[in-house]
Amino acid sequence: MENIDSRGRYNIDEGRLSDVISGNEECDAYIILAEGGDAGFVTIEQAEIVGMEMPELSNIFILPKYRSQGMASKIVRVLCLRKPVSDM
Repeated sequence: MENIDSRGRYNIDEGRLSDVISGNEECDAYIILAEGGDAGFVTIEQAEIVGMEMPELSNIFILPKYRSQGMASKIVRVLCLRKPVSDM
């Protein structure tokens, strides 16, 4: 887990984050919310798999406070099934 610092926070490359926010990086970033605040994030990039362009889950990060509660599994199901969270 090279991207996690000693306090359990995600150590993201600031340049890449700036590119994602400004739209210069070809990926979609989503903030995961829980209890009225940020609980983590997920990024999705286009990848070529078996000669086809398709979305790829490139990063998923859950803050330590929200880990071991099934949140990452739920997010992956939502992304794969494209169902609203309220349906799960």
